[in-house]
Amino acid sequence: MKKLSYKLLIVDDHPETLVYLKMLIDDIPFIHKDIEVITNSVDAIKYLKENEVDILLLDMELGPDDISGIRLSMMIANPPVMAACSAHTEYVFEAEETLICAYFHKKISFNALRVKMEELVERVDRKLENQSRDVQHLLMNNLDGKVIELPLADLYYASINNNTLTVYLESEQYQFHEHLNSFQSKLPAHSFVRSRNNTLVHLAKVDLVRTNEIYLRKPRNIDPLSMTADFKGNFKHQFEIYKQNKK
Repeated sequence: MKKLSYKLLIVDDHPETLVYLKMLIDDIPFIHKDIEVITNSVDAIKYLKENEVDILLLDMELGPDDISGIRLSMMIANPPVMAACSAHTEYVFEAEETLICAYFHKKISFNALRVKMEELVERVDRKLENQSRDVQHLLMNNLDGKVIELPLADLYYASINNNTLTVYLESEQYQFHEHLNSFQSKLPAHSFVRSRNNTLVHLAKVDLVRTNEIYLRKPRNIDPLSMTADFKGNFKHQFEIYKQNKK
C-alpha cells in the first residue's frame, strides 16, 4: 500500500442505515478513522472539490428529490475510486457501465468487506502510480486572466483560502481560481502530499519534519507549516517513502 491510511467518503441519504457498515470499517486498519457521511448530491460534489478523498461509497438511491448514485458518479470531475454500497441489487449491472468499480451490500460480512476494501485500495494505488507522471511545468490562468507558467521544480507548497489557491514558488507566489483537489490532480502524486486539508506540500522542498511542523528548505525556511492530526501520520509516512526512493 502506498499510503498509511485511505480517506473514505460515503454518500447516503439514510445515514442511520450505516451503523453496521461503519462499525466494520472501523476495524480495517488501512482505512482512515475519520469517515465523512454526506446525505445529498449537491453537498457531495462540493465536498469532493474541496477535500482529498481516496474511495467514494455511493448509495444508489438518494431520495425522491435527488439524483441517483449512478447519475452522481458521472457528474464528478476527476472522481476518486468509486464503489456502490446499497440494499438495491437491481443497480448492479447499471453501476458496471459507469466508473463504479465494485458493488456490495450494506450487510456485508467483515471478511468480504475487507477483501473489497483491499481491491479498492489497489485501484487507488494504481491511480496514484498513473498520476506520478513526469510533469515539468503547469500553465494556469491567474486571477487577472494572465497565463502563468509554474515550474514544478520551484514549487514549495500551495494553500487554499476563500476559494483562492495560492501557489508558493522559491521567490514568487501566484493566486488562481482553482480548487486544491483539481490542482493536486495535475501534479505527480508521489511528490505532493497534504499536510492539512487546505495545504499541499512538495516533498522535495521539505528539510525537516517535527511533531506537528514542517520546515522547508531555503529560501522558504522561515516559518514552518503546520500539520493537522488527520493528515500528520500519512504525511510523515509519505515523506519517509519519498526519502528512501531518492537514496
